[in-house]
Amino acid sequence: MSKISVSPISVGFDPKAPKILDNITFDFSLGEITTILGPSGVGKTTFLKALESQLKEQYKIQFLSQSSKLYEQKNYQSLKLVDYVFENNEVIKSDKERCISLIRELSDLFHLEYTDKRLVSSLSGGELKRVDIFKSIINSPDILLLDEPFNSLDPLLMTEVEEFLKTLSRQKTMAIIITSHFANEALRFSDRVAVIEKGKIPQIGSPTDIYFKPKNKLISNYFGPSNLMTCEFNNNYIFTPFGKVERKSRYAKAFGSFDLKPEFFSINKEGEFKGKIIDQIFLGSKTLLKTNYQNKNYYIAGIKQNSDSIRFNVDLNGLTQTEDILTELQ
Repeated sequence: MSKISVSPISVGFDPKAPKILDNITFDFSLGEITTILGPSGVGKTTFLKALESQLKEQYKIQFLSQSSKLYEQKNYQSLKLVDYVFENNEVIKSDKERCISLIRELSDLFHLEYTDKRLVSSLSGGELKRVDIFKSIINSPDILLLDEPFNSLDPLLMTEVEEFLKTLSRQKTMAIIITSHFANEALRFSDRVAVIEKGKIPQIGSPTDIYFKPKNKLISNYFGPSNLMTCEFNNNYIFTPFGKVERKSRYAKAFGSFDLKPEFFSINKEGEFKGKIIDQIFLGSKTLLKTNYQNKNYYIAGIKQNSDSIRFNVDLNGLTQTEDILTELQ
């Protein structure tokens, strides 16, 4: 895959306030899908616009904003679907057979009912979002920037569109960069995930790395309930409520924050530890058991239990440090 690196990105609108984006370095590859993750207002859309501005002279870029540009047109209520799809594409519009073929592809792919006379104003919000996505890929851009593209789609259609975009990115060697505030969507859909926090990207990596090895508490909590704990470093060992694990450290003795995902807890009738079940959270493929052990609650991934207590084991090899700086002890 061809790798693309961008110059550091900084954006600020008020000289007296912190920058929205502060000297962010970023790279991505053609044929790869990257999700920019973060809560509303953190600067995700601004980041996409900055990418477009920096790269538009070198690459063919298509930017799809959250809101459709349809409503900017005065005559949109009488605009035919076919004219909207191919506006500003005179070459394609002049080829009637190609137009018909593309419209049929659109109808089949996005489950749209199409007739020659159908008006864009008859589309639902979700249908319009699908049409806008289709419009953005007609000219096969090198880089496709999608700002919150799945907001108006139901879960089933979202999955289908995700699969289509994955196939598209690989077949066309197209880089797709999307913004989202949905963590599960980012993990499912992406080759890489980047998290924006306070104008920076503290971590970017594969979905597996960013889920199991978060670099700070915010990233850890972003992906659902986790098990954050303060542990002691002492002579290259981390001491936890579940025992110790060997881990090299530049500190002789220190305290730090660590994360242990629910998947590193395993329910076992002969387990070393016993806890009281406080709550059971059904998530479809798994159930999270909120379990009290030594007066602290932990989340354990498993299946629904019929008792009010469980025995379990813990794999401390999954322990991840969530702070760069530890509190050193004298």
